Amino acid sequence: MLEPKLREQLQAAEPARRRAEVLQAFIREQFDKVLRQPASRLDLDKPFRSLGLDSLMGLELRNRLEAGTSLTLPATLIWNYP
Repeated sequence: MLEPKLREQLQAAEPARRRAEVLQAFIREQFDKVLRQPASRLDLDKPFRSLGLDSLMGLELRNRLEAGTSLTLPATLIWNYP
């Protein structure tokens, strides 16, 4: 199950583009918590590795995404889909 706050935001958002924005904001928030830097520094066109994310941080980010979405995500998610 999705984190209640995230689920409510996704349900309240307009389909497609707006929902993608909500999900991107959630990913940026989790990225911010892992790297301890402003999410505004996250350039969606750059792979995470180039932003200073190492393998342990990648797993931490994946774990946060799993917890927030209640999805089972592969351990290699961040590296396969940078």
